[in-house]
Amino acid sequence: MMAALLAIDAGGERASDVAEHMGVDAAAVTRLLDRLADAGLIGRCAFEGDRRSRRLSLTEKAAALLPRLKAAAADVDAALEQGLQPGERDTLIRLLKALSVRAETI
Repeated sequence: MMAALLAIDAGGERASDVAEHMGVDAAAVTRLLDRLADAGLIGRCAFEGDRRSRRLSLTEKAAALLPRLKAAAADVDAALEQGLQPGERDTLIRLLKALSVRAETI
């Protein structure tokens, strides 16, 4: 849920943008977006000229949560990085990206 809200905040206007940002398929994101809309955290409106696609936006309720969500994400990142030696974080990110690219080809 937090990742989807952060993706929308970062400019993800469509479900496909959020799915790409999160690295999951669109069907999973659609169900998540339904739950976020039901909770009053996101709004959906039609794109001008494309009634099938919906523009996503954060509600005031979600916008009020964002500072705490971002702080919590930063705290988790910091805690995870504590055990790493200098340079290991960059190596880890590079390796995870390589695995992700490889996984898409399988």
